[in-house]
Amino acid sequence: MKSVALVLSCVISMMLIACTNNDLVKNDSFAVRLNDSVGATRAPRYVQQGSSTGSGAPATTGTLVNPTNAIGSITPNAGVNEVTHFITITGTEFEPNPIVLIGSTPVVGAVSVSDTVITGTVPTGIAPGVYDVTVQNVGMAPVVMPAAFTVYAPATVTVISPPNGVLNLPINVTISGTNFRSGAVVRINGTAITVGTVGGTSISATVPANTFTAGVYNVTVQNPGELVKTLSSAYTVENPPVITAISPSSSYNYNTTPVTVTGNYFKPGILTARIGAFTLTGISYVSPTTFTATLAANNAPGSYTVSVQNAAQGLETSGSTLFTLNAMTATVSSVTPSSSFNYNTTAVTINGANFVGTPTALFNPTVMIGGWTLTGVTVVNPTTITGTLAANLTPGTYNVTVQNYAATAGTLTNGFTINSQVATVSSITPTSGLNSGSTAVTITGTNFVGTPTAVSNPAVAINGWALTGIAVVNSTTITGTLSGGRPPGGPYSVSVTNYGATGGALAGAFTVTAPPVVTVTNVAASSGTPGTVVTIAGTNFLSGAVVRFGGTNASTTFVSSTTLQATVPALTAGSYSVSVVNPFQAAVTWGGSFTVL
Repeated sequence: MKSVALVLSCVISMMLIACTNNDLVKNDSFAVRLNDSVGATRAPRYVQQGSSTGSGAPATTGTLVNPTNAIGSITPNAGVNEVTHFITITGTEFEPNPIVLIGSTPVVGAVSVSDTVITGTVPTGIAPGVYDVTVQNVGMAPVVMPAAFTVYAPATVTVISPPNGVLNLPINVTISGTNFRSGAVVRINGTAITVGTVGGTSISATVPANTFTAGVYNVTVQNPGELVKTLSSAYTVENPPVITAISPSSSYNYNTTPVTVTGNYFKPGILTARIGAFTLTGISYVSPTTFTATLAANNAPGSYTVSVQNAAQGLETSGSTLFTLNAMTATVSSVTPSSSFNYNTTAVTINGANFVGTPTALFNPTVMIGGWTLTGVTVVNPTTITGTLAANLTPGTYNVTVQNYAATAGTLTNGFTINSQVATVSSITPTSGLNSGSTAVTITGTNFVGTPTAVSNPAVAINGWALTGIAVVNSTTITGTLSGGRPPGGPYSVSVTNYGATGGALAGAFTVTAPPVVTVTNVAASSGTPGTVVTIAGTNFLSGAVVRFGGTNASTTFVSSTTLQATVPALTAGSYSVSVVNPFQAAVTWGGSFTVL
């Protein structure tokens, strides 16, 4: 014991000699810094205070004082509990061999690198949560930084969806699991893929095109600072289907065509197969190199690529022209009937070959006689078409054509004749009319064609004078009007000429007569002022007759064939002759005179 005290006394004496003015208090007390431990290389931390002896010898009594310490930061401030984490704590007045806690769990190997830095290792197995960090110098009170370190549970990976994709298309996938965190890295076969959104239980990512060869690969997820989590054999990269041939390689566009497609990498449950834009039906998987399907009828002619889409893969085309749809040219051999009258609506049946289409087809053939398209076209079968030719067409002999969709037309030259229909006239009622007025007539006969609103009604005439207001009541009756003013005579021929035909005529059928000669026998008054109504008597007055005073027409009312009433016009006073003018006749003058007062 004496030897230990002697050593300690020597050490303290040496320290006192080495002290500077800053290390030694120059008053009635003194201060001595003690080494932390034997062999320590940094400055001591504890201070012993006591009274000076005046001789420079150390005091034998005093207390140890702890300078103030604090925690500034922790790096990193979080970690997953499945691995250890080396941390660095910064602060002030850290002593050697401090006690450091994460919550209540000691940090392994905590050491003061300096009085401002502590390092150590957070062990595994701490329950997930947010913890206080405690630093305690030996023999001193602890210093706590609240909620300073977060412990995470490790991620788990359960599934990737979809679990497969074709190698030459980018595929969007979703990885499901737990405890995913921002910054998570997803890899397929060790190659990182693009990560989109990271949630606690799902990660969206994109498998790039043409990055992986066909095969089955592990999927890994690694949160920052965590171990890699692996989903073994979880994602399959598939080859896209390849088409090498189709049999047959052509068809007519209106045929339903079964086809066999050969190639490679076909899968059961083929989603879609097409020729051009036309979807094949009845797809049947035969083997990885063969499937069969059916191309529907009524598609547009042309040369098309063949494409196929395996389930959960993108549409892959053959990349070259493999299938041709040809237009089918019709032939026309006959039409029944082969002629019709131009004013008739005519139902026809056309015979031939290669007629394609259906009553409801989008692309029925176009059928024409001359330049007129038939309506109501129905493809009864490949050799028979029915349709209707409209009325009121120009007479002549015309070609009959049938043109399938997108094909050239098949033609029967001079296959149909449109004849003009010659009318016959049997009677006219009445058989005569006065030339002094219009005469409404009714003509009877046969083969009258047209309608009251037809563009080309027949021409009807009496002695060449065209009737107006012609109406074809039916095929045996026409009505019209002969205007007045025709010279008396006859009997004249009555003719009816259908459009495009020669006329039918009835000779000696209608007479134009002149009315009886008018006489004026009396004027009821011999004088009167303008506006006076005067009664004129006579014979053979006609409706429309006009009374004149001098040469001035008076307002005239037809009462009967023997009586007219006239209003004296505004004339100057004087004596005037009185005359009567029947329609289309010369004036007849009364023998007396009338005085205008």
